[in-house]
Amino acid sequence: MTDATLFSPQPLLSWTNTDTDVFYYEVQLSTDFTFNTDPDTATASVYTGLIHGGAAALPNSYQVPVPLALDTPYTWRVRPRVQGDGAPVEWSRTFSFTVQSGTGTAGDVSPRPADVLPPIGPSSYSLVFVSNRDGNYELYSVKADGTALKRLTDGPDVESSPAVSPDGKRVALTVAHQGKAVAALMNIDGSGLTLVGTAGGLDEAPMWSPTGTRFMFRGKGTPSGKPTIWLVNSDGSGLASVTPIGYSPREPAMSPDGHKLLFASAYTGDLALWSEQLPSGTPSLLFDFAYANEYAPVWSSRDEIAFVSDVLDHRQIWTMTSTGRRAFPITSDAYDSDQPVWSPDGARIAFVSSRDGNNEIYLMDGEGGDMINLSQNPGEDTNPVWSPDGRHIAFVSRRDGHPQVYVVAVDGTGLTNVSRGTGIDWQPSWVRAAVTPKQP
Repeated sequence: MTDATLFSPQPLLSWTNTDTDVFYYEVQLSTDFTFNTDPDTATASVYTGLIHGGAAALPNSYQVPVPLALDTPYTWRVRPRVQGDGAPVEWSRTFSFTVQSGTGTAGDVSPRPADVLPPIGPSSYSLVFVSNRDGNYELYSVKADGTALKRLTDGPDVESSPAVSPDGKRVALTVAHQGKAVAALMNIDGSGLTLVGTAGGLDEAPMWSPTGTRFMFRGKGTPSGKPTIWLVNSDGSGLASVTPIGYSPREPAMSPDGHKLLFASAYTGDLALWSEQLPSGTPSLLFDFAYANEYAPVWSSRDEIAFVSDVLDHRQIWTMTSTGRRAFPITSDAYDSDQPVWSPDGARIAFVSSRDGNNEIYLMDGEGGDMINLSQNPGEDTNPVWSPDGRHIAFVSRRDGHPQVYVVAVDGTGLTNVSRGTGIDWQPSWVRAAVTPKQP
């Protein structure tokens, strides 16, 4: 029962059960993950079959009776059913698959073979990260192989949340200055540090637009003091609030063209996803499940959106179009999945999941297939960040007893502790070009 890409338009679905006294099963299959069979509200057909597990062509299996649509996500589930009219037990978790067009033979239900590629070597890029190794939280740079460690900031203030610009020349960050957290800009070598944020003192999580012409952050609005999203030009000018007071937006994301803003807000109750046209449009509700929370939205370079929802009891990762249509869970199991991040080409998602007993870094394609565990360690691994070329992922690991910055290739090779500190090292951000520290 593994999410997969299949080649047969009439696949054979199978399951196992250690209880050998169970013979009858009920199976449901649909493009609607809710399996809604109400004739007034149903949006898709639901195939339902009552199966004698021991009498099937293969024990405990269900042969899909009709050809399925190609390149369409399907979801299925199964449960034991008492013979006759007995009350059924609860359903299994849902499982998803897509019938792949192209090569493959009828009856082939194997996942799509992976491309055979040579091992990925070390990354030639560098990272900027936060460390308290010298007593104060400052910014450092290091090559992705763990060499050439350099300190970029050196002062009494606490620097954190670095975000390197797309051209690799500037860093947006927050500075704890005189008891207030203020958004700031500096050159990639640590020079020219300038405070550009609000006077509210709660600026956080700076993020660059895809074009690198401006960056945004969450901070207090004026005069209300309520959280809002602010935009700043790449030279530090033009500070402006872009979300109306009252929405208390969180986790903002920007469209690939930089013209739309996406964020999570509890404006109408539970957390939902809202969007607005920049620079100062009116927010509109993009997606919301009743009595559930949607958050952590991320926008891909292919104009698709991934986000997290707890509508299926556990936190799961979903994808949908940029207009809020065709929402579908690409993880669906009894464990939490969180922190989705699209690859630069928009084809894959790195994320965090506890499916192996503790939080690990996973990689999957945009439909939830080809999933691999990249971190594979009992320590907590979180906060994945893609390298600019999409060949490596940096993340924060506690396998050494304290947070450290690690880098691993997307094929799972070359796992390296690149920060190698004795204190707290975290919040990595990739640099497109080599970092030359400022001269004393």
